[in-house]
Amino acid sequence: MTNQLRENIDFVWNERGEMVLTREFLIKRGHCCQSGCLNCPYDYSSKVDPNVPSELQNPWGDETEHYDFNE
Repeated sequence: MTNQLRENIDFVWNERGEMVLTREFLIKRGHCCQSGCLNCPYDYSSKVDPNVPSELQNPWGDETEHYDFNE
């Protein structure tokens, strides 16, 4: 088994030449890295305020959410 990322499966290149991880790869990884990934299946970017420093935010709150990745 290889740990190498596969182009067009695990990542794609955007118009600026940057590597963007795919939603499928992020789901396989199994957790949110809280980096604001473009294809984040955990909806992290909608839970943070870009005007507030990340150290002062708790995007997950006290509630546990269930994600249905088969949508």
